[in-house]
Amino acid sequence: MTALVPAASAASDEGELPFVFSAEELSGQNGSAGTLDLEATGGLDWVHLAGAETNRKVDGDLIEVENLNTDRAMGELGDSPYRYVWSNGTPTESNTAGVTTGGVFFHTGNNGGYEVTVPAGDSWRELILIGGAWQAEAELSVQASSESEPSYVEAVSAGEASEVNEYTVLIAPNEGVTFTVETESAGEEGNVSLAAATLSDVAEGSFAYSIETGEAPVAVNLTEKGDLDWIHVYGDEVNRKADVDETITVSNRSRKPIPTLGGDWSRTFSWSDGKPTATQDAYGKASVFKADAEYAETTDPRGFDIDLADSDKARTVTFYANTWNADVEMSLYVNGEEDAVATSTNLHDNPAPYGVTQVSFDVPADVSAKLEGQIVTARHEEANVVFAGAAVSEGDSRDDLTKLQELLAAANKANIFSTSEFNLNQLQSAIASTEELLAGDPSDAEIAVQLRILEVAYQMAANAGAYTDTTDPRLQASIGWEGDRHAPFAYIDGSYKLRDRDNLMVRFGIPDIPGKIDWYNAEGYLPAFVSEFEKAGADVSITNFADKATINKNDYEIVYSRMTVTNNNDSEMTLPSVSDELVPLNEGAKQQTVAAGETVTMDYAIAADRFNGTYDWPAADEVKNLGSYDDAYDHMKNYWNDRLEPLVQISELPNEDLINAYKAGFIYTMIIRDDIDGEKRLHVGENSYDLMFDHDTIGIVATLLTSGDFKYAQEYLATLPAQLQYDDAKWKYSWPYALYLQRTGDTEFIKEKFETIKKNTHNVETDRIGDNHDGIMKETEAIDSTGYWTIDNWSALAGLTTYAWIAEQIGEDEEVEWATDQYDSLLDASNTQLDKLIDEYDLDYIPMSMTAPNDQLGDGRDDPRDANWASMFLFGRWGWDGYLFGAEQSGPMFDWIDQTYTHGFENREDITDTIYNFGGYPHGWFSSAYNAGYGSTALRGEQYRDAGIRGYEFMINESQSAPFGWWEGIDYPDEDSPWSINHAAGGGDGGSNQHMWGQSTNTKVLLDSLFALKTDGTAIIGRGVPTDWIADGEVIDIADYPVNIDGRIGYKMATNGNKVTVDFSGDTDKVDQFSIELMALRNNICAVEGKGAEYDFEAGTVTVPSATQKVVITMGADCENPTDPTDPPTDEPTDGPTNGPTDGPTGGSSDGPTDGSTNGSDNNNGSLPFTGFSGLLLALLAALLLAGGVLFVRRSAHLRS
Repeated sequence: MTALVPAASAASDEGELPFVFSAEELSGQNGSAGTLDLEATGGLDWVHLAGAETNRKVDGDLIEVENLNTDRAMGELGDSPYRYVWSNGTPTESNTAGVTTGGVFFHTGNNGGYEVTVPAGDSWRELILIGGAWQAEAELSVQASSESEPSYVEAVSAGEASEVNEYTVLIAPNEGVTFTVETESAGEEGNVSLAAATLSDVAEGSFAYSIETGEAPVAVNLTEKGDLDWIHVYGDEVNRKADVDETITVSNRSRKPIPTLGGDWSRTFSWSDGKPTATQDAYGKASVFKADAEYAETTDPRGFDIDLADSDKARTVTFYANTWNADVEMSLYVNGEEDAVATSTNLHDNPAPYGVTQVSFDVPADVSAKLEGQIVTARHEEANVVFAGAAVSEGDSRDDLTKLQELLAAANKANIFSTSEFNLNQLQSAIASTEELLAGDPSDAEIAVQLRILEVAYQMAANAGAYTDTTDPRLQASIGWEGDRHAPFAYIDGSYKLRDRDNLMVRFGIPDIPGKIDWYNAEGYLPAFVSEFEKAGADVSITNFADKATINKNDYEIVYSRMTVTNNNDSEMTLPSVSDELVPLNEGAKQQTVAAGETVTMDYAIAADRFNGTYDWPAADEVKNLGSYDDAYDHMKNYWNDRLEPLVQISELPNEDLINAYKAGFIYTMIIRDDIDGEKRLHVGENSYDLMFDHDTIGIVATLLTSGDFKYAQEYLATLPAQLQYDDAKWKYSWPYALYLQRTGDTEFIKEKFETIKKNTHNVETDRIGDNHDGIMKETEAIDSTGYWTIDNWSALAGLTTYAWIAEQIGEDEEVEWATDQYDSLLDASNTQLDKLIDEYDLDYIPMSMTAPNDQLGDGRDDPRDANWASMFLFGRWGWDGYLFGAEQSGPMFDWIDQTYTHGFENREDITDTIYNFGGYPHGWFSSAYNAGYGSTALRGEQYRDAGIRGYEFMINESQSAPFGWWEGIDYPDEDSPWSINHAAGGGDGGSNQHMWGQSTNTKVLLDSLFALKTDGTAIIGRGVPTDWIADGEVIDIADYPVNIDGRIGYKMATNGNKVTVDFSGDTDKVDQFSIELMALRNNICAVEGKGAEYDFEAGTVTVPSATQKVVITMGADCENPTDPTDPPTDEPTDGPTNGPTDGPTGGSSDGPTDGSTNGSDNNNGSLPFTGFSGLLLALLAALLLAGGVLFVRRSAHLRS
């Protein structure tokens, strides 16, 4: 990052500026920031540096560049953010294709860097330089020829990530400047760079054409955006603005029919003034302009053209496009001229899935324009650019005098929070010279020059620092309300983006926060993000949350913000300037200063989302009249607590963070759900994944049902996608329906939906390979690579299991038989194929592929950083969830669960310091949002049963990218991050944060580790609880877990010394028995107190009838009298009926957690470990005591004699 160092005043003794300076950080590489036309920008001179070759303007001699390293020549870089084009150059006369090269200046010994000098001139001139640094520390200085020392000094430093800036120096008449970047230290190849420098006269009112690009909003209202005209193109179907002259057209450059992309583009359009379709909502269709050529660069016309007729108004044209395996060069022409007035190459493959670029350009009045979008590179035979809508709005028609007057007013009102002395002096001098100029009778040329001076000075002062949405954009998450359409993006410094308001950024006027920022959920779990930090001797706290309000019968999401500033200095300080759009709610929000030692609290509100509506935004007074910040906070808090109330209540755990993560995860799921056209759509995320994914949504619904959220269960199931993207969704489509039936007993709803469930599940048979469809599952893209994946066979087996169970419950006997036959056949085919693969390659683990070992797979699947080695253990759902529904499990897919985990952990031991980080994906190799979920099948094994909880703890401790928020793929930690906790740097190039499918898998494995329900009527207690949670003083308190037929059960488990007491509560008659399966009890049970209780010493399981409401377990490996009777607990309940459903038709399950061990009533727990006559007498005595209701404990035959 760039740090400003105090410097002398920029103004001379007479108060005049020798130069005006500003710096703007450039992001991205390889031309992603756009195209810089050196000849157009450098009217007086320009230079482009690239190692051995330097190109410059013909006859240009004003810009001189000197390498300060006398021992090493200038090198070359190839990934500049700008693409440089030029004409009138030498030695290369012109370069219209553009290059992204630049000059590199190394550090050797005690010298390195470069110096740029420009001699004095007789007018204001503008020098632009594109410079950067990598693995180096340097000092940047700017010195006017009239100065004895530099008046601007900046410390520049960069680590592994290069930093590039665009520097602007306005040079006063009769002044020259020296711009120096001198290295102080650097890594072995560390360097500073200079790619280009241009010099021009300061503009005298001429129009500057440019093509601007940025992130497109997820929804575009063409009526609002196109107040002059708009057009939407979907193949031959063209809709446009009605009742206006048609000023904009879109055509195919290849002159071929335009293919279409129907219904699933990631951006939607709406309008209310169109023709031939008058009104349209959420229209996700677009046109595809194909390359129609081999994989090569070509000059043949291909892509799209936008033509704009002339008008008596200035206009802004905005359109939306993305590419696939293609690069597009955009060229803007005006009035039919042959030479482009602006170009951009910033329309290319977006690294984020479903990313779309917003492109805009301005056209002055009385000018016609054409923008050519030419596909210059195609990397696939189907390479294309997707285009849908374009809008024409009225542009900026103000003259320079008006602009200058308005800018002066803004500059005079600006409160700059702790900016540098240089920036303040520069701005104040610019303000003074502007006021002096306007007091006279300035010419148009003088006004134009002064406008540029004030613009640069104001920009440097107001935007000198960077906000975290630019420096750390992946540290973001969403705040919002249940079912909103475009939840705001919140950033760590308190800023947030309002997507329903054209991506309006709301800021609190404090950039470049030094040190670390505390960032957390208010009260631990609420969707109110708190940012706390120090700057300039002040303590600052910013809290943001959303509330729902109705104004004039329209629903709005209102974001409330509270900023508290405590001045710890000895003098009064100016308060930061917040975004103008914020509505002040209290007197503190109107203050301009805060006295020494005092605290001021400033409350604001702003309308943020319209719940998919297109009605007008409320007025500021209407927002203010809604009430105070505190009123809104109380409403928000009460609402979410009411929504949490029906869920499983986790009141106490040894790790409280897990409770807060669980609560926050549910709330985030509701915020990210979008209610559209009467449907409650469980989207995966807000950033990049703001849509439904099939197997994602299935998993989210399953977790909500497991959590006890049945409020909208039927609506979720009714809109459950069977296959939007992935085949495994249709195969395990029955799973959430089975959970719903099990927990509610609602057979009528299931019967109503059974044909859909049946249709999807029967795809299992048709999707099996082999002439008779009797092989393994077909080749798919299940883990984003093509292959015969183990996860697919697990998914199909799991789906057949839950489908058969559903069919049995509603009397569909033929379907029970079909599903059972398919299950047995597929299990046999899968095991046979795996046995063959295992034998061929001598494997000791379950591979992720059915046809190749892990280390022989491509697409990154063979990388030990890739978490897909455990893909079947989570996404397959057969190992654990199939078991809960009675699946019969055998073969290597079952027997090798533990050793596959061991293999995966050992394979990763050199790249991670914990086994509980399962890995990530190419868009974030460090870890993933599913991390804890990968421990799901470990519950079916033995050795790593706590992997789910331990994996979740790892996520909380090491990989968050927002408070209890995770990207799908997570990048490696960055020590330079502003967050004050250990965490990952953020997501990679794709995914979303929060990622609700990932978070749902973590919630489910947490719940399953604490409480799980089998279809045989067994409630499993604590199978995934870590051993150190069963320690003196630790408590686990769970309530309202949903069980059979609307039942709710809980337990409180307290450890006191070597005794574990478990108290059951709720509708215990809804299950047959409890099976307490703590890892801490394996080979560690001395005695059990509880009516009818039985235990297995080796397995560490205690089986308790549902009528017994309390059990006390004494731990110990060596006990003298392990079966001595003890007094039973006193709080024995009465017996009650059991209403649990029956097991599925798959032949039952092996009740033990692993092969070779058993638990529960299937154990031979009736035999006692005594021999001979004395043993017989003791056994007879025990039997008599049992019959009399005195002895309530039985020990398994798995004992040492």
